[in-house]
Amino acid sequence: LIHQKGYKGFFRGEGNIEISRYILSQRNNYDLVLAPFEDNLPFYFLFFGNHFDRNIKIDIADSSTGFQFQNVQYLRNSCPSHISNQYVGKRVLYVDEPSCEIKADAREIYRVTRTDLTDAWVARVVK
Repeated sequence: LIHQKGYKGFFRGEGNIEISRYILSQRNNYDLVLAPFEDNLPFYFLFFGNHFDRNIKIDIADSSTGFQFQNVQYLRNSCPSHISNQYVGKRVLYVDEPSCEIKADAREIYRVTRTDLTDAWVARVVK
């Protein structure tokens, strides 16, 4: 008996663990990492990064704010690379949803693909 639409990777959040591990492995190479708050990515990041501090509080009901831990910031924006003009002069890793329009000065450096061959996340840098 299926109670959820869990039969497709898209509905299960497939790819979230992989992109969270990628962020954890790469964050020290950048001044800032920007990623969407969507799909509970901050929770994957904290869990797989072994950050179990009771003082960390995330209000997932507050849709107007994101969450920042050290140099990793989760925004209420599915295409953080589209606001790269706010971070000129900084080394920033942008994690976008795959449906985001690619900016001319952006370069893809990592892509997460689900087992059903749909794209889950794209990591980019912007010149």
